[in-house]
Amino acid sequence: MEKKTIKVVAAIIRKDSKVFATQRGYGDYKDWWEFPGGKIEPGETPEAALAREIKEELDSEIAVEQYLTTVEHDYPEFHLSMDCYWCKVKSGKLTLLEHEAAKWLPLDNLRQVNWLPADVKVVEAIEKSQQSYQDINAETIDRWIREGWEWGKPISHECFDRAKNRDWDVLLTPTKPVPHEWLGELKGKRILGLASGGGQQMPVFAALGAICTVLDYSPLQLESERMVAEREGYDIRIIRGDMTKRLPFEDGEFDVIFHPVSNCYVEDVRPIWRECFRVLRPGGRLLAGTDHYINYIVDSEEKKIVNSLPFNPLRNLDQRRQLEEEDAGMQFSHSLEEQIGGQLEAGFRLLALYEDTNGEGRLHEMNIPTFLAMLSQKPN
Repeated sequence: MEKKTIKVVAAIIRKDSKVFATQRGYGDYKDWWEFPGGKIEPGETPEAALAREIKEELDSEIAVEQYLTTVEHDYPEFHLSMDCYWCKVKSGKLTLLEHEAAKWLPLDNLRQVNWLPADVKVVEAIEKSQQSYQDINAETIDRWIREGWEWGKPISHECFDRAKNRDWDVLLTPTKPVPHEWLGELKGKRILGLASGGGQQMPVFAALGAICTVLDYSPLQLESERMVAEREGYDIRIIRGDMTKRLPFEDGEFDVIFHPVSNCYVEDVRPIWRECFRVLRPGGRLLAGTDHYINYIVDSEEKKIVNSLPFNPLRNLDQRRQLEEEDAGMQFSHSLEEQIGGQLEAGFRLLALYEDTNGEGRLHEMNIPTFLAMLSQKPN
């Protein structure tokens, strides 16, 4: 028999770096802690229900500021669906009319009380919301790698040996190999793999005689680089770094930057292009793979246009929910003005480009390009 679903709302009332928690004074979960709130009445919006409940429970008026998450939890007798919002007090002193106790808890120490089972999930969402999107992406990618993610599988010893014998290919995008002439002769060249961890491209470049540096934000991607280098006996400089920050390199340090699809995990790509320009020598080349915005406007079956642009989960809560449901980290669409125009603004000359598909799915079957690979050069 299907359980009855009860729709409720919860207020995460914030003051400075603390949130307000209340202790239940009745029922099976007496003395457990929860975020204040209650049932949504027929015809009420979640925001109106929350304002009413806080007035009834705490004799205070609140401003409902921002949606955080919806918690789904099965209790023995019913299924709870709880919409949770960040709030602040407009007036009143949060007087306890129904609860037996209350506390202001620091955001970095919320687990000091015994939370109701559903509210534990709210705490998890709060903790996640305090992370930078870069940290969320690093955790997500490491989890994908543990689950067998295609782009986290390092090359084999046999593949490395073939590269040493000049039998090799590398990818910037899902399916089309990079033309060898884009890279040219790599022996002795200083090459930066920017967000290029995983032990897939850099071992090939090392086998071809390049002097390699890799920068990535995923610990497991970098561990793959270290493992392959130790197995094959070559040197590589491995740096955990955030490409949204100033790169930890000198001006003109590299001959080549290899930057496969990854800036879809970054909100603003223009600073990345400027940093690439800075750390390349005059005449140096940038090889970059980028995601079109097409993947971000369609539904999961790639049949309907469902999203507006830009796709930005930091500004659009519905888009953030989509990513959370798909365990897709924090991703962002970027226009051609940002991708190509951003390189031109940084000072690059665009030399060549090609398009690519997803490699699977309906858009791929219809041969609709969703990725772009570009070869650019810093003028002499």
